[in-house]
Amino acid sequence: MESDIDIALFFAQNSLNKENGIYEPIDNIEKSVIYIFLLDPITDRFINSAELLQEFNVQRPIRQKCGVLAGASYSSQNYYSRFISLKLKLKDVIDYNAQYTSDYIFPQQNQDKVLSFLLDLSKKYKMEVAQPT
Repeated sequence: MESDIDIALFFAQNSLNKENGIYEPIDNIEKSVIYIFLLDPITDRFINSAELLQEFNVQRPIRQKCGVLAGASYSSQNYYSRFISLKLKLKDVIDYNAQYTSDYIFPQQNQDKVLSFLLDLSKKYKMEVAQPT
């Protein structure tokens, strides 16, 4: 499984400002953590969303390099917490790839054909669209 510490650092050091919808640096960096999981590739199924959606060019999971742990459902939402190998507490801000901004990690409609299709569909059927979290 490919991972990107820079993406983890972005999410550990920024939070969503619900008033303006923009990720901003957090006030108290000492509350930030990064969890590292030790998984067995045979029994712990990780679905790499970026790899799965690459051929469709769905930008958000590609840019976030995210995935899904099979078995981490609502009924067993804390199942994988027992596999935490390391809990890294940040003591200070750590520089990460400057490319990783809110605009990059959460692409706009004009950058992602699938997102554009889904947003158009939501308008057509008058569905509510949630903001990124």
